[in-house]
Amino acid sequence: MTFPFIAERLGQDFLAQTFTRDFLHLPGAVTEPGALFSYDTLNHLIATHRMEPPRMRLSADGRMLPADRYAEAVVTRRATVWRRTQPAELHQRLTEGASLVLDAVDELYEPVTDLAPALHALVYEVTR
Repeated sequence: MTFPFIAERLGQDFLAQTFTRDFLHLPGAVTEPGALFSYDTLNHLIATHRMEPPRMRLSADGRMLPADRYAEAVVTRRATVWRRTQPAELHQRLTEGASLVLDAVDELYEPVTDLAPALHALVYEVTR
């Protein structure tokens, strides 16, 4: 799998037709399931980072679910409140049909970070 190949598969119309508007499934863009971002990777990121809204959130029926449906409030020694993801509750919400939204993955996971220059080149090529 090469990152330019993924960007190439997106095509010239991606920015005008799809980007920030809809989802796009590209069969064959990534040849190995989980090669770019696996469920193990997702589980590791959730377990090792503070994934609070808006970075990580659940959505159902077009609306964001309240974080207390899948996370508990934790007060630190410095009286800072943050939400700790509860795996069983998160799984239950996903089983019920909620969608997981994870923003800024490129800041958390190097292979996705490495994909960004290829996507940037695509944007530059289309907007020239």
